[in-house]
Amino acid sequence: MPRGETVPIGTRRKTQNGYWTTKTGNGWEFDHRIIAEQTLGRPLQPTERVLFLNGNKDDLDPDNISVETSRKRRNRVIVLEQKVDKMLNDLQEVKNELELLRENEST
Repeated sequence: MPRGETVPIGTRRKTQNGYWTTKTGNGWEFDHRIIAEQTLGRPLQPTERVLFLNGNKDDLDPDNISVETSRKRRNRVIVLEQKVDKMLNDLQEVKNELELLRENEST
């Protein structure tokens, strides 16, 4: 279709960087985001991004599409998980020390 002509809603095209898009009532939308929203049953959050599990942008199978939170949020989760691991390790050390003290009391 020549430039400047209106394309009908539902028209699909591939972008220069390899993503498929579809013309909707809101303009051009990425197909992988449309599929992710349909799978989730809700709109994507601003902190979420869509990934192709096998790295192939042409594979629009819902099983190949994953939704993840933004890097900042994922990094925060990682930091908190590391804190929990450290706290659990510290707790185990305290329990071990307490056990040794109790054993020495009884002897």
